[in-house]
Amino acid sequence: MGLDKNVDPDSIHFYSDQKKLQGWLFKSKDQKATSLIILLQGAVGEDGDLLNLGKSLSGSGIHVLTYNYPGSWRSEGMRLDVTALKSVEDALDYSMSKTFKEYFEIEFDEIILCGYSYGGGLALVAGAQYEALDKIIALAPIDFKTLATDLEKSTEFRKFHQDFVDKILSNPKVARGTTGEDYHNSLLKNKELFNMKTFAPKLAKKKLLFI
Repeated sequence: MGLDKNVDPDSIHFYSDQKKLQGWLFKSKDQKATSLIILLQGAVGEDGDLLNLGKSLSGSGIHVLTYNYPGSWRSEGMRLDVTALKSVEDALDYSMSKTFKEYFEIEFDEIILCGYSYGGGLALVAGAQYEALDKIIALAPIDFKTLATDLEKSTEFRKFHQDFVDKILSNPKVARGTTGEDYHNSLLKNKELFNMKTFAPKLAKKKLLFI
């Protein structure tokens, strides 16, 4: 199958906790396309495609949907791990809806959840809990629980990471939140929501690809 480099995305939006999220649908022109990949971006993300995967995968015969997490780029809301996690479930619900298929005149037999780095960790945690999802791809995924543990153990690391988050939040075009300290407090408060060991039995029933 040749690569079609002329696949342009449709601008889409859906809602998570009543916040409007910006996304893009790279609809493959291949009439035999049977899969839709939901591509979860990294912590900072991009205002559009990620690593050119939307264009390249759709050009190879796979539909691709990607979006910005709440509070990042053109998506409404607050940039927190818990809001990002909730948005994945809402993205899955949206993609599986009859409204989505009819509006974009798109057909597929399966949805694959694929995440990069930060998004890889979200894909594993959210995908484990989504019964209708069978396949997950994690590209260099982070472990949120390990991150939380490191933040608790090391004052030096917490300061370093907090400065990193503050730097991101200093540019409202990229992300909107309060402070790096508040961001950390939210993660530490909700760290068990991201405990990968808890979801191991459910992940064992999925088809997983780690890269």
